[in-house]
Amino acid sequence: RSSSKKPVKGTLLLSWITLLVFLLLTRGFDGLSVTEELLAVAGGFVLSLGVGVVLLGRVFFVALLRDRDEILAGNIRAECERLALTLVNEGIAKEDQVCVAVLGLAHCNGVKRLLCK
Repeated sequence: RSSSKKPVKGTLLLSWITLLVFLLLTRGFDGLSVTEELLAVAGGFVLSLGVGVVLLGRVFFVALLRDRDEILAGNIRAECERLALTLVNEGIAKEDQVCVAVLGLAHCNGVKRLLCK
């Protein structure tokens, strides 16, 4: 199954962000008051989280699309097979029947690729 690939880059990035936050929390800042230090740590955390969401978002989005594409393609294939079986039982020519699936733009290429296999 193609969606079983682990996002190694995403995992490394998440580890880096966690390490950065840990270092900010444990090293402290010389010459700052406790409030200023907490604000600096919070700012670093928000910045790291923002960068992580932007960079990891694509990894998770692609994995989610891949899984959803497989489900959609499977459902479309199952419906086409069900229609073909129904048409044979009723004696209707297969060429006269159409199965329509409405997909979002993000799914079109992935579902097409899976159905053409």
